[in-house]
Amino acid sequence: MEYAYKFVPISQWLTKKQGEDTMEDALARYISGIVEEEIEDGWEYYRTDSYKICEQPGCLASFFGAKEIFADYNLLVFRKEIK
Repeated sequence: MEYAYKFVPISQWLTKKQGEDTMEDALARYISGIVEEEIEDGWEYYRTDSYKICEQPGCLASFFGAKEIFADYNLLVFRKEIK
């Protein structure tokens, strides 16, 4: 079988809504919304991947001593069978 893959970034900025006790509840709501939306469009949840990205400072920032910044990014991976 062959598959097409789709990657959806997970936002790092979440807020709790009324009725949610914890940030974990907010995260679950957020991810559930993405997964349900993609399933409606025919995509199957496949996995979650994490990546560490190094962002280099620009010329001026580097001149003033700025260092590279490491950030973690998470992606939900969906797949759909190609027919």
